[in-house]
Amino acid sequence: EGDHKPFLSTPIEEATDKLKMSIIFPLEWDIKKITTDISPISGPKQPNEDEVELTRGMYTWIVPKPLLIHHYEIKWILPANIK
Repeated sequence: EGDHKPFLSTPIEEATDKLKMSIIFPLEWDIKKITTDISPISGPKQPNEDEVELTRGMYTWIVPKPLLIHHYEIKWILPANIK
């Protein structure tokens, strides 16, 4: 029971010009906000979280020049009626 926090994530282990992560939720889930987080892969956690509002259940996160050896994550809370 309680809030379930699924996520979509990727580590950046090689230099890249751009990271693009897209997610589309079924409209009946009625998810209005997600949280994005950037944190180092190793060492002490220094989370850098931002809350983002969705438009029609869709979100695309574009990060130019993502930091090496960092973890990029999108997380959300599922409504109680979704299993």
